[in-house]
Amino acid sequence: MTARALIVGAGLMGRWHAHALGRIDARIVGVVDPDLAAARGIAEGAPVWRDPSEALQTVQPDVVHICTSAAHHVEQVAMALRSGAHVLVEKPAAPSVAQTEELLRLAQQSSLTLTPVHQMSFQPWMQDVPQAGRLLAIEHVLHSAGAGPDDDADAIAASILVHPLSVFERLLPRGALDGVTWSVARTGPGELRGLGSAGDCALQFTVSMSGRPPRNDLVVSGAEATLHADLFHGFGAVDSTGAGRVGKAARPFSRAVATLGRAGVNLSRRALQREPAFPGLAALFAATYDAVAQGRPSPLPPHHVLSVARARAAILAAP
Repeated sequence: MTARALIVGAGLMGRWHAHALGRIDARIVGVVDPDLAAARGIAEGAPVWRDPSEALQTVQPDVVHICTSAAHHVEQVAMALRSGAHVLVEKPAAPSVAQTEELLRLAQQSSLTLTPVHQMSFQPWMQDVPQAGRLLAIEHVLHSAGAGPDDDADAIAASILVHPLSVFERLLPRGALDGVTWSVARTGPGELRGLGSAGDCALQFTVSMSGRPPRNDLVVSGAEATLHADLFHGFGAVDSTGAGRVGKAARPFSRAVATLGRAGVNLSRRALQREPAFPGLAALFAATYDAVAQGRPSPLPPHHVLSVARARAAILAAP
C-alpha cells in the first residue's frame, strides 16, 4: 500500500524531500508553505495550504516531512504527532535537548516514529566500514558554501554539526558518544572544530563556513584498513595497502585508482537512481517508510537522536 506524505515547507529541502519521495513507494498528498506558488511547484497536483493545522485536519498522512527552519520544528513536529502521523524532520530535530526529549516522549506515547534527517550514514560507504577492523580514529571535515553575507554563520555551523555527530553515533558502540568530553576551538564566525575520544577511538570534526573548496570528507582509520569517504557524493574507498616499502610507494597510485573506480560506479548508480544531490536521503526515507509499514522502530531510534542532541549541546556550550 502506497504511503501518504505531507510536506511542510517548500524551500530547498522541501523540494529535495519531494524529489526523494518520487523514488520510493510514497505519494505526496499535500504541501504546506506560506508561499502557495512554491508549494504548488512541488505538490504534483496535490492540495496546498498555508497552515499545517488546516492541512492535518483535511488529509490524514502517514508521514509528515518537516522541512521548515529549526525555530518551527518543536511546534510543527508536536502538531504532526498529535494528529497521528509519523514524522521526518530536518536537522536539528529541536533546538534543545529538553525539547528533543519531549518530542520523543510524545512520539513514544502515540506509538509513532520521529526520525531526524541524518542521511549521510545511509550512503553506500557504510557497508565498507567493517573492512577497517577495530576503529582507531574517525575524522569528519565539512566545508560548507551555505552561508551568505547576511546569514548567521555560527547558527548554520551549529546546524551542520549534527552531521558529523550522527556519523560518529552510527559508527560507535551504543552510548559511546555520550561519554565523550570535547575540546572545542572556534576560530571565527562559522568555524567550529572539536576533538574527543570514545574509548580507544579518537574523534575529530571540522565544520567551516569559510574553508574552500566545499568538502564533506570522512576518514575512518582501523587496525586493518582505512576508509576514505566523500559524503557529498556518497561513496568511499578502502585503503588496505601493505606496510612494506613497496606498499608505501604504491599507496598514492592504488588509492587513486580505487577512488576513481568507486567514483565512476557511484556516478552511474546515482544517475540510474535519479539522485543528483543529497545522497542517502532516499535510502533514509525508504528505511523510515518501511519501518512505518512494518510497525518497527525508526532506523534512527530515540537513543541515537538523544545522543546526537546531547553531544551537540555539549559542544556548543563548551568554552
